[in-house]
Amino acid sequence: MKLVFSKSELNKAVGIVMKAVPVRTTMNILECILIDATTNVIKFTGNDMELGIET
Repeated sequence: MKLVFSKSELNKAVGIVMKAVPVRTTMNILECILIDATTNVIKFTGNDMELGIET
């Protein structure tokens, strides 16, 4: 699958979900952003086990 984003849209989505991603954590999985791509819908998700943000 090939995903195409404009730079500004990608920066905006990542900037929003990074508010929920901790800088330091003992669980490496929490340092990541999930990008879920389905037909015509792309979701960016980040969380820190207390706060989750999805765009």
